[in-house]
This record gives sequence, structure tokens and C-alpha cells, in this order.
Amino acid sequence: MLTIHNVFAGYLKDQPILEAVSISLVDGDRLSVTGENGAGKTTFVRALAGEKTWVKGSVIFQGEEVTGFDSWRRIRAGMGFYMQGGEVFGRLSGPENMKIALSGLDLKEARQMQDWLHAHIPIMGLNTFQGKAGNFSGGERAQLALGMTLAGKPSLLVLDEPSAGLSGANLDAAKAGIRSYMDEFGKVLILVEQNHSLIRELCNRHVVVRKKRLEELY
Repeated sequence: MLTIHNVFAGYLKDQPILEAVSISLVDGDRLSVTGENGAGKTTFVRALAGEKTWVKGSVIFQGEEVTGFDSWRRIRAGMGFYMQGGEVFGRLSGPENMKIALSGLDLKEARQMQDWLHAHIPIMGLNTFQGKAGNFSGGERAQLALGMTLAGKPSLLVLDEPSAGLSGANLDAAKAGIRSYMDEFGKVLILVEQNHSLIRELCNRHVVVRKKRLEELY
């Protein structure tokens, strides 16, 4: 499914944040990525997403070399990314954001996925969802961003701290939604997270970012 070989990544070519990163993931793998603040966890996610990073090495997804792909080409290939804090279109309403996220599916599939999201993303059933996303609370925005990520039905789901800004029932709903999505649609999960409860419930492989590399724990 995903093979990362000898990847160096950073924001400046002469200052790599990650060095010689290699890992292979197959269908059914659910990988947690932990590490100290500033270790390079978000750099790892952005390198996978093709966002604002310099990358040397090889990233192969479903047999295709995607190292040189921009973010949109990776998403079209079946990769889905949730960035820390939740990225949404603030000037658009909740439904308008979701319409954009579902636009890559045919009409029947989009309707089915929208029904699934309504059942698993609590904010989609609230009146506030009709308003501008820029007026949402942090937790509401995070829910919308997670829903938008899942809407494209990616086979590889990459989540950068999805628990941030969520607590109580909203955190439980996000956890249940991610688990249900992986059971029904997803093939591989990469979860960058500090919430150990979420990691225990969702992941079966574990790495830590340490000294610019990934070290598998167990």
C-alpha cells in the first residue's frame, strides 16, 4: 500500500528535519506516530501530503511513485489528510465545505457518503452547521475538517492530532467515526497523536520520531 524509502524532509535543503526515514505499510496497518514537540511529526505528515516541504527519497503509494506529486494529485490517488487544527474554508458554510469535499465522488456515491457522515459527524446534524465555518468553535471546525477528509473516501487516511480541540462527547464521536471509517472504507491509517486512549483503540503498529528518524516500538 505505502512504502517510504530513505526519505529526507524539511523546509530548507541544508537543514533536514527528518533523515533516512523508511517504513512499509500494508492493508490493515494502523500506525501511530508519537514523539516530543518539535521532533518532526508534522513535517512527516506534510511530506506525505506534498505540502510546503523539501523531500528527497521515495514515496510509493499503491505501486505508484508519488514523491513529486502535489497535494491534490495525492488526494486524487486515494490519500486523505487531516492537518492539525482542522483546515476548512472559513467564508463558506458547513454544507458548502462538504459539497467541495464530496465533489470527487459520483452523485450516488456522494449521497451515500453524505448520509454516512451525518450518522458519524455530530456537527452535521446541528443548526450551527448551516453557518459560516469561520464562525465555528475550534471543536466544531475540527469536526467539519475531519468530515471533509473522510468525504473523499481515501484508502490511506493520515490524521495529525485529530483529538486537538475535542473533549467529552465530541472526542468520543470522533474516535468512533474514525474507527467506523477504517472498518468500512479505509485500508491504512497513520495517526499522529498524543492522546494515548485514541492510540490504544485505533492503532496496531507504533513508531516514535526520535533523532530525526522513525523508530518502531512494537
